[in-house]
Amino acid sequence: MGFRKKHDTFSMSLFFLILLLSVFLFSGYTNIYVDEDDMFEYADIFLKQYKEIVGESVLTSDDTETYSFYQGYPYSVNIAISNSRGTAVVFVPNSTDENTVVELTYPIENYIPEITDDEKENMVIGLAGEGTNSTFNNINLHGSWIYIENSTDSVYCNIDDNSPILLADGIHFNGVSYIDAKTIWREGNITLNGKLVLDKTVILKSSNLKTEWTNEKAVDDSIDLIYKEAIDDIYYKSKLTGIGYYELEELITEYRENEISGFYKVHVNDKWEDRNKIFNKADEYGISQGSVALELSQSINEKTQFEKFLAYMGDIMTIRSLILSLVAFVIWVKGIKLLKS
Repeated sequence: MGFRKKHDTFSMSLFFLILLLSVFLFSGYTNIYVDEDDMFEYADIFLKQYKEIVGESVLTSDDTETYSFYQGYPYSVNIAISNSRGTAVVFVPNSTDENTVVELTYPIENYIPEITDDEKENMVIGLAGEGTNSTFNNINLHGSWIYIENSTDSVYCNIDDNSPILLADGIHFNGVSYIDAKTIWREGNITLNGKLVLDKTVILKSSNLKTEWTNEKAVDDSIDLIYKEAIDDIYYKSKLTGIGYYELEELITEYRENEISGFYKVHVNDKWEDRNKIFNKADEYGISQGSVALELSQSINEKTQFEKFLAYMGDIMTIRSLILSLVAFVIWVKGIKLLKS
């Protein structure tokens, strides 16, 4: 009877241990895909964060022009979730319409409309870009089309006269890419591996996992847009005046290439450092950055230092937890041995 009692105790302990491990290991693997509630929460956080940062700053006339997304409030939100791959958020400016959600059977890349043969025959090509990392900045083509032939890497387009863009069949978008144009068509199949932002109001991501559409991602994405607008403004002012242009162009080009390649996804600190390099260089040449960028940069720097402290404390706590877990395991093993004896 004594042996059976000890055996039952051991079996019960082992059962509960396995049960706890199962809960710990597999609880995080349920509901890994986003649903409409996740997406609308993401959109809500994104809009609130952007408006809070920009709206609480002392906006000058230059700021108003620079942060054009701010001029679109209020926004309604349309969500597109692909059952195949990817998800999209569409912010509809100056709209109080009811938010909508649609489910797609095709990859999210195909959310960009495909041009018809008739439309293609009637288009006038004003500029063609080819090679890797095609970059068009502040181009005025008087409404003629831009045809992007690039099929090996991503593009960065900032068009200031709303020239329509046609994306060639086979083009790839990796990392984080921006295309600022009102009209965008695709010639055929395109591939998205990362995030593509169209005209600041459409965010497409190749993933429909919850981890890519969290509240934290919404905050990060809204801040990314603010920095994009600020850096575009610095580039435009530098190019227009010639002040510090070559140095700033080099820094901004490197920054955009790192965004496009996905380098910053795993080197977050480098992203903040490279942004600071651009702002410091602009400040060195007396190029106005506006109150929004300055206040945000200062806030981020302070937050980064605090996060480094928390990370350091987190490492200490992690080591402490591992030691305590090991000690607890040893005690548990010793207890089982005592029960057996």
